[in-house]
Amino acid sequence: MMDEKAAIASIKEGKLEGMELLVKRYQDKAFHAAMMVVRDHHLAEDIVQQCFLKAYDNIQNFRTELPFGPWFYRIVINQAINTAREQARLRPLDPEPEEDEGALARWIVDPQPMPEESLAHVQTARELREALAKLSPEHRGVLVMRYYLQMGDKEIARQQKRPLSTVKWWVRSARRKMRAILAQDPPPPVGKEGVPHE
Repeated sequence: MMDEKAAIASIKEGKLEGMELLVKRYQDKAFHAAMMVVRDHHLAEDIVQQCFLKAYDNIQNFRTELPFGPWFYRIVINQAINTAREQARLRPLDPEPEEDEGALARWIVDPQPMPEESLAHVQTARELREALAKLSPEHRGVLVMRYYLQMGDKEIARQQKRPLSTVKWWVRSARRKMRAILAQDPPPPVGKEGVPHE
């Protein structure tokens, strides 16, 4: 089976078969990252497809000694932020679409809580996603890079071509705003069975 470097080398030679490995490896995480920024399933799918095309078109600029993932995720996040900005200009923010609770759970770092924790886990995921939705596209993007894609500040700075101090300020500012949003609307207390108290 072809490895990632061989796949990229084959794409640079104009062969498409290398793209299959990259799509299989990166499309799910890219979709979830885009979805967290744009909050629309179809837009997130379109963004990921566009970004794979952009990656293919720009693969000659990719330095093969670096990992492909961070380079590709930067393309996805930037496209998602631009799309979210455009959507915000075209229409007011829609309420969050209803989502499959299994998908919500998968978007949290530990996707397999114990059965008795499942409801509380999904509720927490929903609250975090609602708070995330109230942030600007830029703040959503930086939090997705930092906590979902697990990029360090230095890696974000390198990928975004920004000074490290700027990235640290972005992350701190986004976290502060997220905390303020969560503090305004505290979640109801959860009982032993994971059911909110009335």
